[in-house]
Amino acid sequence: MKLLSLFAFICQVVYVAASTSYVSLRNQDIVDARVSSAEDIIEKATLQEPVVILQFNKAKILETLANDDYNFPFLNNFFKHGVTNVLTDESKLPNKTDDDEETFVYKMNGLDFDPIDILKEANVEKRRAIWFKFEDKDYDIRDLDQYVESIIIFVEEYLNVHTDIILNSADTMTLEEFDVDVEYQTATYNSNEKPHSTKAAKTSATNGKNDDILSETWTEGLLMCLLVSFLLLVILLVALSWISSLDISYGALEKSTNPLKKNE
Repeated sequence: MKLLSLFAFICQVVYVAASTSYVSLRNQDIVDARVSSAEDIIEKATLQEPVVILQFNKAKILETLANDDYNFPFLNNFFKHGVTNVLTDESKLPNKTDDDEETFVYKMNGLDFDPIDILKEANVEKRRAIWFKFEDKDYDIRDLDQYVESIIIFVEEYLNVHTDIILNSADTMTLEEFDVDVEYQTATYNSNEKPHSTKAAKTSATNGKNDDILSETWTEGLLMCLLVSFLLLVILLVALSWISSLDISYGALEKSTNPLKKNE
């Protein structure tokens, strides 16, 4: 029995040690200082420059994103462009104490509650740390992306500040591995799309070739019509000229016969 308890304890320690904090720092004082843990950032947060903590005790957010070829605006942008520090082997984050009135902590399992309603009741203007603890192992990543984005947007717009962000997750994946997986997903997607693109290109080329043939035929026909019209015009002019010559000859003939009639 004691052996099983010890084994469970060791597993729990290993599991907790797998936690990783992906940090986006905007507080220049913290950026300039040496940061070794999320606890350092939380302790340095102020009412003027607060920190938002998104803690996922069981969910592996980065791995979930890497396994999905869909682009999730907030989370993908956060991991690709927003992260300034990666703190690995975060055994635990500091717990809120009862006398810490400047820290707001909200524990949740699902995403059933509107984060805006929660934050409106939290008096965020009096908090230096706004802390959401997500307890579920799996989340609909699309809904989660919109959920955490709503939290950040509300806090920043309501307080008119740029907050530091700590996203603590049960991930062991590094950002380099994430980038490699994303590139692989993109390459695979493009490879699957290539046959369709080739077919479309062939269809386009065939249509273009047919258009060229039609254009060439139409041009030749137009030239033939113009040539025939020109020949007909020449024939018409010659005919008119010939008719005019007949009129002139007939007039001259009449003038030459009239004097003879008078002599008779």
